[in-house]
Amino acid sequence: MTHTAASTAVILVAAGRGSRMGGGLPKQWRTLAGRPVLDWTAQAFRDAGLTRLV
Repeated sequence: MTHTAASTAVILVAAGRGSRMGGGLPKQWRTLAGRPVLDWTAQAFRDAGLTRLV
């Protein structure tokens, strides 16, 4: 069975407190080079041709 980007969806799991990182802000919402870490993750999937992100 072959999977193509058009037939594949991605579920981005973004939970947790990020307590080991400190600072009181969950790591998925911390900024890295001006963008939230979760945004970088989503962009990596989009760059790979996946458009169905949940």
